[in-house]
Amino acid sequence: MRQWRSDIASMGGGGGCILWPLLTVALIGGCCVVSPMLFDRFSSPAPTIGRDGDAGLEPEEAVREYLRATIEEDAAPAAMLTCESPQLGVVEQWWRDLAAREDAFPGVRFDVDVDTQSGRIEGERATASADVVVTARDGGQESRMDLTIVFTLSDEQGWKVCGATLS
Repeated sequence: MRQWRSDIASMGGGGGCILWPLLTVALIGGCCVVSPMLFDRFSSPAPTIGRDGDAGLEPEEAVREYLRATIEEDAAPAAMLTCESPQLGVVEQWWRDLAAREDAFPGVRFDVDVDTQSGRIEGERATASADVVVTARDGGQESRMDLTIVFTLSDEQGWKVCGATLS
């Protein structure tokens, strides 16, 4: 390394003493400019293509992402996927009941599996359903609860979950 430095410093008739500070400033400046650009590029999710080629989620995808956010207790994405005044008491009550069971039985492992299907799209309204399977495991014993939730959605610059009923 020392030999390399002295070789560069001796280039150009001894002007190498100015080369290092300029190289350092260029490197730091480049990192300060490129790092935020790379962060923005690789940290934002890629848009999905929805109906009519618009960026956005299909109704069943919006339901799946809403349920994923609800199960992971991630309020921000869940809020972004719901319409202005959603009627989702069924989902909220189901989730509270499941959380209460988890608290009541700390040794039991609860797994939630969600499978969504598209329903009908009629203009700016749509339906989609979700088959939810909750499996409770305690040692060698296993119990299962199946639930189907039918969601109504509205196209508000992308599909938003507006209501839910048990089926």
